[in-house]
This record gives sequence, C-alpha cells and structure tokens, in this order.
Amino acid sequence: ELGYKYKSDFVSINANLYHTIWDNRILSSATDVDGDSVSDEFTQSSGIKEVHQGVELEIFTRPVTGLRLDGFVSIGNWYYDGNVETRTYDINDNLLSSGDIAYVNDAKIGNAAQITAGASAFWTITNGVSVDATFNYYDELYANIDLTSSVFETDNNRGSLLLPSYTNVDVGATYKMFVGRDKDKSIALRL
Repeated sequence: ELGYKYKSDFVSINANLYHTIWDNRILSSATDVDGDSVSDEFTQSSGIKEVHQGVELEIFTRPVTGLRLDGFVSIGNWYYDGNVETRTYDINDNLLSSGDIAYVNDAKIGNAAQITAGASAFWTITNGVSVDATFNYYDELYANIDLTSSVFETDNNRGSLLLPSYTNVDVGATYKMFVGRDKDKSIALRL
C-alpha cells in the first residue's frame, strides 16, 4: 500500500494505492440437500487466491466557519486468481467428492462494491443547530459466489453476478440543547 496525506487549515486530502494478495485461503459452506432446513453436505474449498487492488481518494474541507464539505472516491479491482479445488462431506463426515474444480479464475469477488463515491455537507447554523446531507454511490457490486454451483463447473462460465448500481441520500437536521450546571452535557433532537 502506498499513501499520501496533505493537511492545511482548510483542507485535508488522503490518497492511497493498494495491491493485496490473499493466498491459499480456505472457505467452507453448508448445503441443505433434502430441503428439511438442516445442512446435509459440507464443502471445503482450498487454494483460494484473491487479489485486491485499487485507488482511494478522500477530501475533507472547511471552506468557511461552520461549514464542512467532504468527499471520497474508491475504485477497486478485486478478483480470484486461479481455480479452486473443493471437497464435499456428508453430515457424518464421509467424503462424497474430492478434487472437484471450481473455475473461478478472474471471477470478481463479491459482497462489497468495487467502485464507491460520496459527498457530504455539514453546516452549523448556530450553536446547537445544524443541517447535513450525504450522498453515496455504489457500483461494480457483485454477488458472493457459491464454489459448489454448477455455474463454475466449466472455465467458460459467466463469472460473478453483477448487481445493479445504487445510490442513497441522507438529509438531516439536529438541535442540541446544552444542559447541566456547567452546560457540559447535551440533549439532541434529530430529524
């Protein structure tokens, strides 16, 4: 990982480049084969190699007193490097299959968006009254893969399932009333 940080009275910037390899990982999964809500088969996958690489940028600003504007962007490329061998056992620990190959080479790693971006604003109007807004964007989000799925039985498969990109927006207002003899405690109301 390589990073750079710049800081002044009005702006702070963090920039990072990363390249991480997680090698020889082992994953386990359980399957309900007969539909009785009890796991009947257990699969162990070994030799999993994941590559995570990307760039991240964060900016925090205070352009005027009481106003904070922040933003970030992260662009990643996370994928499996190589194929994976699996072994499957029954509930009594009897070996059902061994040496099965899940063809996951270059399949995207799921469960986290590989492209994210966001911006936020926080404005203190008066002592105790503030408003804020946050916008976040998520893209290149892939579903987790099932190494025992028939999708990965051949090397010319569709890869990881790409989910739709999405955004969310949060807007709020806060009133904070300072209480106590020294006014060092507070009660906050938030919309």
